[in-house]
Amino acid sequence: MSISNLRLKRCLVFHGCCMFRELAYLIIYLTIMGSVCHIGVVFVIAYSCIGIWHNYVESTEILDNVLQKMSPIDRPSCKPGVVPSSARVFTTLRLQNLRRRFAKEDIEAYIIPSGDAHQSLFTSKYDARLQFISGFSGSAGRAVVFPDRAALWTDGRYHLQAENELDCNWILMKKGKVGVPTVEEYVIAIMKLLSRKQVGASSFITGNRKSWEDKIMDMHVAMEKKKVDVMIITALDEIAWLFNLRATDVPFNPFFFSYATVKRTNNETRLYIIDHIRKLTEIPTDNETTKTLSSQLNTGADGLCSHSTELCVQVKEYNNAQLFTDIDAYVTNISSDNKIWISPKCSQAIYSKIPEAKRYKALTPVAVQKSQKNKVETQGMINSNIRDAVALIKFAAKLEEEIKNGKKWTEMEAADELTRYRSKQMYYRSRSFEVISASGPNAAIIHYFPTNATNRVIAPDDMYLLDSGGQYLDGTTDVTRTFHFGIPTQYEKVRREIDAVARRHLWDVGLRYRHGTGHGIGAYLSVHEGPGAIAYRRNEYDLDSPLKENHFYSDEPGYYEAGKFGIRLENIMYVKNATDIEYYFPGAKFLEFETITLVPYEPKLIVYELLTDLQIGWLNKYLKKTWTTISPLVKNDNRAFKWLNERVKTITITNTGSFFVADISVLIVTFYAIYYLLDS
Repeated sequence: MSISNLRLKRCLVFHGCCMFRELAYLIIYLTIMGSVCHIGVVFVIAYSCIGIWHNYVESTEILDNVLQKMSPIDRPSCKPGVVPSSARVFTTLRLQNLRRRFAKEDIEAYIIPSGDAHQSLFTSKYDARLQFISGFSGSAGRAVVFPDRAALWTDGRYHLQAENELDCNWILMKKGKVGVPTVEEYVIAIMKLLSRKQVGASSFITGNRKSWEDKIMDMHVAMEKKKVDVMIITALDEIAWLFNLRATDVPFNPFFFSYATVKRTNNETRLYIIDHIRKLTEIPTDNETTKTLSSQLNTGADGLCSHSTELCVQVKEYNNAQLFTDIDAYVTNISSDNKIWISPKCSQAIYSKIPEAKRYKALTPVAVQKSQKNKVETQGMINSNIRDAVALIKFAAKLEEEIKNGKKWTEMEAADELTRYRSKQMYYRSRSFEVISASGPNAAIIHYFPTNATNRVIAPDDMYLLDSGGQYLDGTTDVTRTFHFGIPTQYEKVRREIDAVARRHLWDVGLRYRHGTGHGIGAYLSVHEGPGAIAYRRNEYDLDSPLKENHFYSDEPGYYEAGKFGIRLENIMYVKNATDIEYYFPGAKFLEFETITLVPYEPKLIVYELLTDLQIGWLNKYLKKTWTTISPLVKNDNRAFKWLNERVKTITITNTGSFFVADISVLIVTFYAIYYLLDS
């Protein structure tokens, strides 16, 4: 059985087991709650689950066994009797010298990338570590050396070159070919044979920057699996992410008007932009880079690739005639057993250009991969949210002080002043959307933003809802807090808290109010990023994506009373591997949320007696983290420091009687959560 089929089988049996397990949990729950249910059904399902799980384990073992048996002898140039290329470099002694260091460093494997400490595509001779250890001289590759074997991964540009240059100490992993394992899959399989379970690498040269070239190779892999030869990309955020480019054509979004096509069989990638000849060579307007577009894309000043020996992007003019001519050529020349990939969201004009027999309509792999951040993007999201919190806290402290002292602030003035505070933060580029600055009844309009006709004074006796965000070079932010600068009525407080306590856990899957609970958020991309969302409505097409590690989502439950007030609380949540859980189901991967928005809530609007001990514990932990992280950054602003300090006091009240109000809903929603967490 092929590696691809083994992966598929393992995936199917795992999700089958999860399905049975969810049903078993549901029946157990109903039984406990008093519903009529035969307990024997539970055992039948559990027994079936065990059988399916054995299949999963068996598939995993078979896949590991296949990977463990891979050998240099599988390579054409290493077959008996084949004369080696004159370009071949013999590495036996070099590998022996490296392996002698393994015991001293207490490792069983060592990873060698092709870059340097700056993750440069081209390195000095001093940093040519991969070429030294393997003999491979291409600009992109990664090697892993074990005590008894060595393997090197490179993309389709270098398959032939690597075959010629690597001696028969090396297994050649041809990225982009179906059935070739990833570095991670292979390392995990081989480490099961070894005792020390430690992998070594230089922390300086193992970076997480992903070049557009690597992303294109990833697209080729996804396309080959679906028997697709051409992919047409129409979403602006997908194109910006794919080529590592940002611009200012669209308000609040760092995008540029464009289309892109990726053709797999001959490594042909095209980008269509407005005024392409001028933009290829002009100096960037952002002072963080001096790199021209032509150098970024390995493209000539004419937009052609005739001069380039590297992977190159053809850059063409952005107009319908040019794009449609190229699409017509793709349709004419594509083989009968291949298709053209389009998104369900593409325009009717492009959709109708492609005959149904040659059309493959689904979420693009760009959309899926973009939403799952790498380590650099993840850290950037965390850092940008910290800086954003500093700006919001400084502004909120000023706003509250001045309103209490009698100064009149309007919704529009508050929105502009908050933007000014954000603009002082490092890497700030723009708002991420129009500021929702809403006082009193305006806050009941979910996506209200002030205009000259609607602009209200922020009255001390009104609820004030502030939903805003920023675009930073290292991340995108979105945060909502509801304030009250006077003394809220008991009605406002209790109405909010009873609703929040009783319905919060149903809100978490979007079951009760008229907007989704959460949306994806990009890394210096769109503040509303697909394809994932946390909401009860499903799209016409299957555009949903399960939660995965390194996704980022907003969490924004609310309550709105027309003509009176609106309340919304919004944090950005980082999806990560769950670590603090009591039990681990064999082979299962559980996820959890980490809140990266660090702005305290309005204490005047919380009735602590209605919170459970669990909720109070979470809130105290959150407030402590907020204080620890943010207070050093505002210590030179006495007003902001005092404002923050007043809102992070430890809550000492103990509540034991709130279980039925809040936590019964936790039990009910658990079955929804299982789907999201395990379907990843």
